[in-house]
Amino acid sequence: MQDTKYTDIEYERYKDFDFSGAKPIQNPKILEARARKQAHDLSKFFDYDVIEAIKKHDNEHDRQRANTILRALFT
Repeated sequence: MQDTKYTDIEYERYKDFDFSGAKPIQNPKILEARARKQAHDLSKFFDYDVIEAIKKHDNEHDRQRANTILRALFT
């Protein structure tokens, strides 16, 4: 049996890069895209156990049920 070693491809690709002179991104389009993503990120809103339950019930019927319950809860 061949010994398979896990290698992190991203690490291997960038391990020799020098990021010591890196500056924060100033491009307004990238900053705007980051802000939009953070505004739509619900992972911080829900507890971990709720997120795991949602992942386990990832089908059309359960999605509709969850949406109906949330709509009723917040009306």
